[in-house]
Amino acid sequence: GRYGMNVGQSTNATVSRNTIQNVITSDGAISSTNNATGIIISTGTTGSLVTRNKITGVKYTGTSGYGGKGIDINTGNTSSNVTLSNNFVSDIGGDGWNSLSGDAIVGIRISGTSGGFNLYHNTVNLAGTFAGNTSGTQSAALFINSAVTALDIRNNIFVASLDNSATASDKTWAINSAAANTAFTTINYNDYSVSGAAGVLGFLTADLVSLADIQTATAQDANSISVAPVFVSATDLHLVTASNCALHRRGTPIATVTVDIDNETRSATAPDMGADEYANSTAGTQLWTGAQSTNWFDVRNWNSCEIPGPTSDVVINGSLPNYPVVNANVTIKSIAVNPAASLTIATGVVFTLLGP
Repeated sequence: GRYGMNVGQSTNATVSRNTIQNVITSDGAISSTNNATGIIISTGTTGSLVTRNKITGVKYTGTSGYGGKGIDINTGNTSSNVTLSNNFVSDIGGDGWNSLSGDAIVGIRISGTSGGFNLYHNTVNLAGTFAGNTSGTQSAALFINSAVTALDIRNNIFVASLDNSATASDKTWAINSAAANTAFTTINYNDYSVSGAAGVLGFLTADLVSLADIQTATAQDANSISVAPVFVSATDLHLVTASNCALHRRGTPIATVTVDIDNETRSATAPDMGADEYANSTAGTQLWTGAQSTNWFDVRNWNSCEIPGPTSDVVINGSLPNYPVVNANVTIKSIAVNPAASLTIATGVVFTLLGP
């Protein structure tokens, strides 16, 4: 069939904990209005939640210029109040086309005169090389059409590295918006990542090749990043714990999203971006690396990618690029500040050593 699920004319619907896989079509009856799609949120859907779903292997396998869609949204309502949270979207394919609003390959697409959508903690990965249609020049992890309004987009990971080897002019965007930046009520704390010859970080009136370009175009995204996530695989979008320190704890708390795709509790102060939340152990030896800054409370400065806690034995060695400055109270088990190293504790801060 062409669709995994089609939800329409629904109020207060919940679409949750589904695995939608291998939605594959190549029949001659396919058209621009019935591309292979994992989940469709269609006309009349309001006050609804799409959460903790895994969508993968949604593809057109013919040669006539079509592409799959992971989640396709067009409610026809500018006050939809629809939330997408904690969803995995991967392995969306086809031979491709030159219109994101039409038959191109798209992870999440929002279309029509629609609005009132919240995208929180989703992970989208468009990856791979394919020999497609020579007109298959466009694809995007997230596409927003021109009449869409009232968007709140936070704590997502959007990755695009698709490459159509049949044409040298193809582009794949992490985010592509045909709507003006006024469509974004809030857009921040997202990870935008692209790679390969076709990769372009974003589009909003023009191609945006850097994070700074995106921040200028949206006039927001101050806390968004551009870091290549390390997934378990191209279709298992759980984050590899030891390989994602630059991503870890970079999100912002959202009151309505307290667990991740696996029902694991999210940090109440600094959750992970994307659908997968993870935590490393803080027990035993924690090495200060100073890789990012002097900030004790930045996980990127610690070898464990976590802030030391009451069970941590902290070691600060010499010959490092930065040394810690502590501006808030800390409780750890022990600390060793070795020769040529330093530790600065701000006035008034309580630094507690619990000991053995």
